[in-house]
Amino acid sequence: MNIESVLNVLSADAYWTVNKALARAIGIEEAAFVAELLYKYRYWRDRGQLDEQGGFFYTSTDAQAAFGVSDKVIARLTKSVQEQGLFVVKKRGVPAKNYWYPEWDRILELLSTPQNGLTIDPQTVPTSDPQKGVTTEPQKGVTITKKSILRNQTKSNDSLHKKVVECFSKGYEKLEYSKLSWVGKEKAYGNAVNTIIKQAKSVNPEWSETEVWQEIRARAAMLLKHIEREKSLARRGLKHDEYIAKLKFEPTTLMSRWNHYPVPKTESVPILPEVVIPEDELAKHAELT
Repeated sequence: MNIESVLNVLSADAYWTVNKALARAIGIEEAAFVAELLYKYRYWRDRGQLDEQGGFFYTSTDAQAAFGVSDKVIARLTKSVQEQGLFVVKKRGVPAKNYWYPEWDRILELLSTPQNGLTIDPQTVPTSDPQKGVTTEPQKGVTITKKSILRNQTKSNDSLHKKVVECFSKGYEKLEYSKLSWVGKEKAYGNAVNTIIKQAKSVNPEWSETEVWQEIRARAAMLLKHIEREKSLARRGLKHDEYIAKLKFEPTTLMSRWNHYPVPKTESVPILPEVVIPEDELAKHAELT
């Protein structure tokens, strides 16, 4: 079985290569999802970080960011590729996380038939050169670039949108000591920012833009401090929340964890003016008691 041949054809960093026959067999969305998963497999394998069973860690949040879709879509795709025998997903760790295990025989089965547009010689020694052991027919495949999904993305130019973007840019740089890159994630991040604004507005539909921004900034600050604290504990070897420590301060993170960081609502707790009691009144009270 030539695993490297499969990886060379169906996984890449800047684009997804989707074979038409594979897409017809399992669905075009599933085929793109498989390409992304195989890229992640290669990424962790090349860094020597696969687990003892050859699996890798990949979160729903990461998948949502890569595809610019909701968690429900990723859940559906996850279920589909499992049911079709392409991957086994196991829950591991505390809190439980998804670890992915490719079913190479099943993947190879779908790719080895001539009509699939991919010919693999089972006797070929695995190689990183696509020309040694993999023959592709360009007219039989479809390449979907990650940038192509951004064409219909409309970007808001209002000041609130810009404030939220700047908030995450500064927060990310503070935590990671690097710039927050939107390349390849424009749609996912843009949708997340818009969703965050909607979530804040839903708290109180009568709020002004300034009040909406204050709500977003407060929750974002709470998220930032939470991640920062857990990362600090992890670096010092102290007890920490591993899941939180691995989170990135990105728009998609706040969007999905919005309800984890509620802000006390001042409108629900009336603020009373301070009452000043004169000294002579206090003295009289003391005499009576």
